[in-house]
Amino acid sequence: SLQLAPGEYRLIARELGLPIITVATRPFEMEGEKRVTRGRRGATDLSKRVDLFIPFHQDQLLPLAQKGTKVREVISIVDEFIGHALDALVDMSIDAGSSDELLARLDVSTSALFSYGVSDSADGTQEAATFAVAGPFLAGIDTTQIEGILVDVRSRTEVSEETVDEAATLLREKLGSPTKVKTTTHVVEDLANPLQLFVLVKGQFSDPKPRLEGFWVPGPTG
Repeated sequence: SLQLAPGEYRLIARELGLPIITVATRPFEMEGEKRVTRGRRGATDLSKRVDLFIPFHQDQLLPLAQKGTKVREVISIVDEFIGHALDALVDMSIDAGSSDELLARLDVSTSALFSYGVSDSADGTQEAATFAVAGPFLAGIDTTQIEGILVDVRSRTEVSEETVDEAATLLREKLGSPTKVKTTTHVVEDLANPLQLFVLVKGQFSDPKPRLEGFWVPGPTG
């Protein structure tokens, strides 16, 4: 198989007119100042070279870990978030139908934070949205920097437009942002939960302040 450096993939995508979206983790503080500084500089540089950059600050999960939790277990939670973020981006890409339309939906900001929530109810968009807002990677962000909110609702059955609008209103209220919420919906019959709600909060955010206590789960069944 053909193996290319990340920069080469970026050049090929540019030539083809494809949007470039990068998902990356930020190092734990315990990995040392040198690695953390390198990660911060790398994130800053990368965000300037892509259409959308989604960072995951791994330290945001440490205050939520229970006593005895291993670092590998914390990393697995980050991996779960990344997997869901990629699912959401694939859904949004398919829904957009073209590269130009996808770029239009990702306008305003080149950076975004991701969260998600689930519900055991097919009509549980508000419940899922509440869990998403409480997610660790949205904790401590400066809500005045929010420039846009993208929501992808996945469910086993059709979700009404009214229900989706209610979730969008809740997100604006919880995040304290008057910005418009763009939504997409998809029916996935073999979904693990009756309903999943993915949120991309766009904006140029500084490093978030970790919360000091509490343990987050994405929904009633965790």
